[in-house]
Parts: sequence; structure tokens; C-alpha cells
Amino acid sequence: MAGPRGNAGSRHHEHFQPTRSRPHRACTQNACERPNVLATHAQGPGEPIDLLEARDDLLSRIQEETTAVQEELGIQAVQPVFDGDVHEFDYPVSTYPEKVKSHNLDKVPVLEGTLMGIKAQYLILDTAVINLRKYTAYQMSLSWRD
Repeated sequence: MAGPRGNAGSRHHEHFQPTRSRPHRACTQNACERPNVLATHAQGPGEPIDLLEARDDLLSRIQEETTAVQEELGIQAVQPVFDGDVHEFDYPVSTYPEKVKSHNLDKVPVLEGTLMGIKAQYLILDTAVINLRKYTAYQMSLSWRD
């Protein structure tokens, strides 16, 4: 894992601490917070997806809704992108956890551990896995030691 002064494979000690509470959400149970989804994401590399094929499939499935919005709000309200470039990002994970332990900053406001990798919105540490998307409205501080 590349760090501020390291190369891929470097290990840094991570420390997270929220500095204000999270606003109330009407619905906190979503697909990213379900334990089985967390386990799937944090326990190994995912299957590659053909993004152009996925885009075309999605656009064909929402064609009626897209047309309805365009008729109501104008043709510029929704414009599919057909000429965008596909970018590939690689966030290496040095080790996936055998058993996923999710960390909740609402219960324990400090998380310490060695960053093993990043997968989607999850930081995988040697002590726990944390879903950063869950803490969108938090202000956090991050520190590391070489």
C-alpha cells in the first residue's frame, strides 16, 4: 500500500477519531452496511466488470423512465454519456482478513491498526474493517507512524 513516503507494500499505523457526531438518518440499513455485503467486499478481490456493457444494460433498462423525465423536464434533463473513457483503478490489498470484524465509530470512537488495503469504500486494517461511506458527515483525523 503506498503511503506518504512509502512504496507499495509499506505498512502504516492508522488512527481514526471522529470530531463531531453524525446527523440522524431516517434509514440506516442499506446494502453497504449489511454484514454479508461487508464480508463479501472485505474477503477477497472482486470479479472484473465490463463497464461499457454494464452502462449499455442499465441505459436499456431505464429507457422508459429516462424518456419520461426528458418529456417532463426537457431533453437536457437527462443525457447519457456514450463517449466517456473507462478508467481502471488498482488499490492493492496486502492481506484480506480471515474473519471480517466491522468497526463502529459510534460505539468506539477510536480505531487503530495497520492499513492492509482499500476495497471500494472499505478500509481494511489488521484490527478491523471500516465502511467509510457510513461516516460521510463525520470529520475525522488520520495519523500514521512509519
